[in-house]
Amino acid sequence: MGDEKGVTKLQKAESIAKIIGSVSIPVIGLIVTMVLSIQAEKNRQAQLFAEIMSRRESSDSEIRASMFSTLMKNYLGSLSSAGTAAGNRNNLQALRKKVVFLKLLVNNFQEYFNAKPLFEDLYEEINAASRIDNLDKSGRDYLLALKEMLIKTAGSTAKKQEIMLARGSISHSFFLEKGAVKCIALYDTKGLKVKAGEVLEDINDEYDGTCRGRFKSHSVKEEDYGEGDAGKGSSYYSLDITVTEVHDHKVKVALTVYRDFFRNNLYEYSRMKQDKVEFTVSYFDLPFMDNTRLFDGSRFAITLKGIEEEGWVELGVISFREEFMSLRDRPFFEEMLNKLNKREI
Repeated sequence: MGDEKGVTKLQKAESIAKIIGSVSIPVIGLIVTMVLSIQAEKNRQAQLFAEIMSRRESSDSEIRASMFSTLMKNYLGSLSSAGTAAGNRNNLQALRKKVVFLKLLVNNFQEYFNAKPLFEDLYEEINAASRIDNLDKSGRDYLLALKEMLIKTAGSTAKKQEIMLARGSISHSFFLEKGAVKCIALYDTKGLKVKAGEVLEDINDEYDGTCRGRFKSHSVKEEDYGEGDAGKGSSYYSLDITVTEVHDHKVKVALTVYRDFFRNNLYEYSRMKQDKVEFTVSYFDLPFMDNTRLFDGSRFAITLKGIEEEGWVELGVISFREEFMSLRDRPFFEEMLNKLNKREI
């Protein structure tokens, strides 16, 4: 009797197992098929999204190329030959159109070419027109307004570029008298100290003078600080900036480059890397193109923001990382990658 009950239970178990097996295998197969189908659909959508973006980029590039060609053709062609008579009203209108066309160029292509030569050439062209003897007061006022528009356009473009570079960059804006020296740190001074209780950030904000003078007697002797010690801490760059010449739309500056060494966030020593490098900075310098590469690969740019009376000028300095890219569409590609990673397609 017991054997018969055992056989019956075993038969029931086998029957249940067969039923479960016959049902579960198709269900599992269906689930696997659905998962593969969903994954394939996501891959298809990702591929479609990438293809659409690629076509869009290609179309955008073609439109920009056509626009650039048209603007440059008009700027260097028909507008240059318009109104050849000195002081002619048509000549003044042609100059205004060149200012407008140049504004269109930098607004749409500031990351693709260096517009500084065009700015400087047009500025000199306006200056030459303003020196014409038979030009009346209204004409001179008109040309003065064009010069201001040209400088404002360059300043606005430089400001936009500084904002785009703001991530991970260090920027300074300051007034400097001709012949004076100001030390500018091309690094974040927060958390760094000259000595216990003396924060470098506070000194740097208020200090005018040489970088060596900023640290006063806190440096160790050069002979006590060998080259090999540099690897035991952190090092950054700073600049001594001096304005040596002032003109109507540009200044000449002299730079001395220092490398500042820190250990455990405490200042130890500064070593001069380059002495008295001179170059010209004008209203038309733009950070994307007119920048200088330092020894560690990082970059900095100096912009002229204003020329005041009695030899005072306002300068801007911005430093940014080596991996800087001036492509307008870079954020767009980052957004696309984020969408792909999050499957938000």
